[in-house]
Amino acid sequence: MRDSTSADIPQPGSYAGEWREFRRRRRIALGVFFLGPPTVILLSAAGDSFAMPSRPFLALMVAVSITFLITMMRFGGWRCPRCGKPFLAGLWFLPIRRCVFCKLPIWAESGTGPELTFGRGRHESGGSPRTG
Repeated sequence: MRDSTSADIPQPGSYAGEWREFRRRRRIALGVFFLGPPTVILLSAAGDSFAMPSRPFLALMVAVSITFLITMMRFGGWRCPRCGKPFLAGLWFLPIRRCVFCKLPIWAESGTGPELTFGRGRHESGGSPRTG
């Protein structure tokens, strides 16, 4: 039986679980973005489908396109841990470093105001958080 004071249970105000989900969605989105089109091109070249696209090739293109759209919608719709609104607000293709609505910096572990704590040793500008 596990102790209820275990370190893996997020504390109130901790955003660690939400940032893990953000990183997971980002990895999946980048994988689909960079691996989807080359997969279609390689498979079409293997089947010599450039001249006259076959039904399997068209089905593969449709499947990759739908997967891309769903993945990007899930990544772009990820909710800010503080305000609950979409963190990227549809700007998933831009390097957003803070919530567009409540200005929560990316990777902030907890906090609701200027006394934020940061994870991964990074601040929204990529350096260390400023003190005082």
